[in-house]
Amino acid sequence: MYILTERDSGKQLMLGNGEVFFLALEENVSTGYHWVVDTSNLLVITLEEDFPGRPNVMGAPGLKLYRFMAKQTGDSVLVIKDRAPSGAAGEKEIHFKVRVD
Repeated sequence: MYILTERDSGKQLMLGNGEVFFLALEENVSTGYHWVVDTSNLLVITLEEDFPGRPNVMGAPGLKLYRFMAKQTGDSVLVIKDRAPSGAAGEKEIHFKVRVD
């Protein structure tokens, strides 16, 4: 099991079929900014579940946790972008190459 963060952006992940990995990202929902997840091949990896970030202090960032599963052999690119409340692109983009053997 892998737990990835924003600092791991750009890395390649090698997974076995059925293997699970997590992505933990800081998110401050009080600002209206949020993360949007996209994959280039949903047959290879799928987003199984996401857990909302819960800040300890009102207005402070919390930790958003995503759970992914490797579904079948192949390659995919996982891209996560932040979005403004208006839906416009934010400043951050995180990406991973994923290979399932």
